[in-house]
Amino acid sequence: MKKIARIVYLGLSLIIMTGALFGCDQLKSLSNIVLITPSLSQSQNLETGQIVTLAFSIDQPAQSGLTPTVSVSSTADVSYPDGSNTCAITGTNTTCEVRVLIGPNSNGNYAFNFTATNGTLATSSIVFSILNPVTSIAITPSLDQSTNLKTGQKVTLTFTADQIVAGITPSVAVSTAQGVDVSYPDGNFCIIESGDTCQVPVIIGTNDNDTYTFNFTPTSATLTESSKDFTINNPPLVTAVGFDGDGDASIQTYLPSGSSWATQPTGLGSEGSLFSIAFANVNPTTTTNANANDVYVAVGTFSSAPNSLILTSPDGANWIRQTISSNERLNDVIYANEQFVVVGNSGQIVSSVVGNLWDLQQVGTEDFYGVAYGNGLFVAVGSNPSQVAISSNSGENWNLENTNQNNGVLNSITYSDGQFVAVGQGGTIVTSTDGVNWTTQTSTTTETLNRIIYAEGMFVAVGNNGTVVTSLDGIIWTSQTIGGGADNLFGIRYIPSYLPVSATGLFIAVGSNGSIYTSPTAASSSWTSRTGASGIDTNRDVI
Repeated sequence: MKKIARIVYLGLSLIIMTGALFGCDQLKSLSNIVLITPSLSQSQNLETGQIVTLAFSIDQPAQSGLTPTVSVSSTADVSYPDGSNTCAITGTNTTCEVRVLIGPNSNGNYAFNFTATNGTLATSSIVFSILNPVTSIAITPSLDQSTNLKTGQKVTLTFTADQIVAGITPSVAVSTAQGVDVSYPDGNFCIIESGDTCQVPVIIGTNDNDTYTFNFTPTSATLTESSKDFTINNPPLVTAVGFDGDGDASIQTYLPSGSSWATQPTGLGSEGSLFSIAFANVNPTTTTNANANDVYVAVGTFSSAPNSLILTSPDGANWIRQTISSNERLNDVIYANEQFVVVGNSGQIVSSVVGNLWDLQQVGTEDFYGVAYGNGLFVAVGSNPSQVAISSNSGENWNLENTNQNNGVLNSITYSDGQFVAVGQGGTIVTSTDGVNWTTQTSTTTETLNRIIYAEGMFVAVGNNGTVVTSLDGIIWTSQTIGGGADNLFGIRYIPSYLPVSATGLFIAVGSNGSIYTSPTAASSSWTSRTGASGIDTNRDVI
C-alpha cells in the first residue's frame, strides 16, 4: 500500500511540475488539436467542365486565436472558379469549401492533395476519376489530285477532324484493292495527334489506265467518306516536241513495233517551234473507252501572225492548230485541276478545259517560262524572279505577287511534298510552300537548269551541257553530267514501265542536237543515248 501511495505521489508531482514549466493554457492546448476531415461532393466519373466541391470539417471548435486553414492542389488540370484554392474555418463555423472546375484531361485517375495549418488532416488526399464521354469525331478525307495521275507521281491524302477531344487520338489507315501498285513513303497510317489533320503521301506505281480506289479505316472516329476514287492516265505514246533543222516545229513519237522514233506531221507547212507538251484524258468518266477523251496539247511559236501556237491531238499522230488571238511565244503547258494551263511571253496565260476553246488573260508584262499546280494554287515563274503570277481560284483569275528572291531567271517549276521547287539561270534552285516566300537552296551546279519534274520519289532537273541534278527533298542536291556534256537538255519525263519503251520505268531526257537519253534511276552511271528521228535539231520537251 505504501508503494502505491508513493507512485501516486510521484505522478501528481510530475503533473504539477509540468504545469509549472509550460503553463496551464499551453497544457490545455495539447488536448485541443483540431482534426480536419476533407470530403468531395463527387469523386467518380467527373467530366471536363464540371464543378465539384471540396468540404473541410473540424471535429471541435478551434482554440481562440487559431484559424484552421486548408490549401488544395491537384495532379489534374483544374481551376478554382471562386479565385482561390484555399479556405479557412473562421469564427463559430465548423466547415469551409473550395469549388473546383475540372479542365481538359485524359480519362483516368487523379488526386486532390491538401495542406493544413492550425489543424491536422484526417487524410492528406482524395482520389477522383475523370471519364469524359466518347465524342464522335468525324474525319473528312481529301486528295490533292484525283484525275490524270501518272506513274511515279506523288499525291497526298489529307484527313481533317471536325474537333479535338482530350484523351482521344483518332487515326486512319489507307489501303487499295489487291493488285493496285502504289507505295507509301511515310507509311499507310496517320495519327491526328498534333492539330486537327494528318497526311499520307502516296506514290503512284505502274498500273493500267483506269479508275482505282483508296479505302480508309478509322480508329476512335467516324469517316465522312470511306473511300476516294482516283484515275490513272499515262499517255499511250511517248512524244517529244521541238523543231527540226529547217526551223519547222517537230513532233516525234516512239514506235514500239520498230523500236524507233518517227516524226509526225504538224500540218503547219511553215516555220515554227514547239517548247512544251502535256497530256490528259479530259473526261475519263463519260465512256468505257479508256482513250476516247485523250488530248495532247503542244505549245510554242509560229512564223506568221497570230504567232502564238497551240496544237492538239487525240493520239499523238494527228494534230490540229487551235485558234488563239495572241502573237506571243507560249513556253509551258500543264494539265492540272481539270484544265490545261499555258504560260508565255509578255504576261500571256491561256487555259482550256478540253483543249478546243481557249481563254486568254494578260497578267503583267513579264515572260513566264514555267507553271505548276499544288496546294490549291497555280504558280507561274519566269524572267523576273522577284515576281510570280498566282491563281488560287482554279486558274480563272491571276495576280502578280512580289517574292523575296532575285537569284536569276526561273525556267521551270514543279510541286510535290508540300512545296514548289523552281530552277533556272546559273543553277538556281528555290523552294516555297506558298509561291511567294522562297528559300534559296544550295545548288551543285552553275549550269542553267531548264526543266524540273518530280517522279519516283525524287525531284529531277536537267540543264545545259548535259547537266542532271536530283534531290529527295528539294534541299540537298547531287549533280551529274551525261552525254559528255555535249547537249543542252530541255525536257525530262518519267515513262511508266507498261509502255513498250522498256520492261521497267524510264526517265527520258531530251535536248539539243536531237538528243534523247534514258535512265531507269536517273543515277549518273545509268544514262543511255538513244537514236531519235532523223532531221531533228532540238527536242524541247517530252511526255
